[in-house]
Order: sequence, then structure tokens, then C-alpha cells
Amino acid sequence: MTVPTTKAHLVVAAAEHNAGIGVNGALPWRLKADMRYFARLTSSAITASFPIPASHHQSQPSLYSPPMNIVIMGRRTWESVPLKFRPLKGRINIILSRNSSFKSQNPDLTVFSTLDDALAHARSLLQLTTVQNPQTQTTLIPRIFIIGGASVYTETIARPDCGYIYLTSVKLPADKLANTTFDVFMPPLTTTASLSTDANGIGQFRRLATDEIINNEYVVPKAVAEVCFKENSLCVFEDGYDYEYQVYEKLSE
Repeated sequence: MTVPTTKAHLVVAAAEHNAGIGVNGALPWRLKADMRYFARLTSSAITASFPIPASHHQSQPSLYSPPMNIVIMGRRTWESVPLKFRPLKGRINIILSRNSSFKSQNPDLTVFSTLDDALAHARSLLQLTTVQNPQTQTTLIPRIFIIGGASVYTETIARPDCGYIYLTSVKLPADKLANTTFDVFMPPLTTTASLSTDANGIGQFRRLATDEIINNEYVVPKAVAEVCFKENSLCVFEDGYDYEYQVYEKLSE
């Protein structure tokens, strides 16, 4: 078996009724279980049982450390993260910005002006960080996650190298529904139990069944599923919000 092709995966929480994802530059909710899911999903590498070529190993196995996933986000998403949580720990952070002054003013950040360049850099890093765990003799494979904002999601979904969309579908309680005015939205997807076809013609997506999500290491690592999916359920009720973890796979074009 060869090392799987590295694709770009989206992680997003959106309102069930209108795909809203933001209000005035911030999340319209604070859901602790979903935040835990986001953190663990974007921090956990895939654990595979097959060997990989020596060229993919770390040069000094004695200095083994788990590989880090990569998160790519737009500048506004970066700035929406509280300062004390930046950069997102346990992950390689890459920021997209066409603002040249932002890059010059933040020399310690990894900044690219295009998604193409950011993904090319991310993939070059993954070639160096896919490693074997000497204790378990398993292969740890890091991944790339796109975590916002809306324009970056839209561009990624349209790409042939888009992989999974990890969507937390949130049903707002009645009082929040009446008083929340979203101003940022996910790209329009028509969802069904099996296929989702984007209204703008940017591809078809298959919604994965519960078993495919919970019991497939390549979709959600076991270490994440065991903590975040209580009693093998993808549904959560928290502080008046009902929400569900969903995964969509982009089909080959």
C-alpha cells in the first residue's frame, strides 16, 4: 500500500437552516463539544498499519515525535482566534493573505498570498513529517485542513484535490434563530442522504454513513472518534443546540 494522496479537507460548523457560519466576524455559538471535536480532529494524524518508504521517514528516528497536521486559514479567521490560542497548538499554522504589510509585520508567521502556494508548501512539509511510530510500528500520516473563512472554503470545494468536508450541522434554538442575523455563509450545497450537488456546479459530494465516519481511521481517527462520538452517535445536544457531525466526500470529476 502506498501513502494516500494528500488532499485538502474542510472543517466547518454551519447553521442547519441557512448554512450561516459567522456573525460580525465571530462564531454565532460556543459549543464546547464541537470545539473539542475540531481541536482533536485537526490535531490527530491518521494511524495506519502499513510500512512506508524510507524516504518518508524522519531522518533521526531516535528523536521521534508525532507528526503535526497542517491548518490553513484566511487572515480574518486567524485574527478571530483569541490571541492566547494563536497559533493553534499541535498544528502547523499557515495563513492566507494578499496584504503584503500583514506578512512583513508578522515575520514569524507562515503566510502565502494564494491557496495554490499554501497547499504546495503544506505538501512539501508532509513529505518530511509522515513517520513511523517505533513503539507501535504503525505509520502516522498527517493531513491538511482548511478552517476558514468562507472564500477559502469556496475555493477549496471547487478544487479537484478537495477531500472531505467535516460539517457540524447546527440547529439553533428558537430564541437564537429569531435573533441571529448571519453575514457569512458556506457555499450553497443541496444536501441529501447520498449525494450533494453544489448549486454553482463545483462538484458532487457523497454524504458518508454513520458507520463510515465512526469506524474508518482514514475519515476520523479512532483516537478522535472514541472521545467525541458518545455511544457511537454523531448527534449532540448542548446548551439548547442540537447538532450533528456530518462528513461529505468529494467524488472524482
